Amino acid sequence: MSVKVWIIGGSSGIGLELCKLYLQNDYQVIVSSRNATQSETLIELQILNPEKLTLLDLDVSDTK
Repeated sequence: MSVKVWIIGGSSGIGLELCKLYLQNDYQVIVSSRNATQSETLIELQILNPEKLTLLDLDVSDTK
């Protein structure tokens, strides 16, 4: 059974580092941020981990 984690604000800083650590330990990872699908670093990680990393654009400050 694989463990899944969702990191909100994972395109930089602590969130990005946690994403890398979880991927190294075979977790299924969802990373959301305002521009997750535009982050070069996250795109590179997704290319290396296509079955383990899902990127989701999400702006928690948008009330619509």
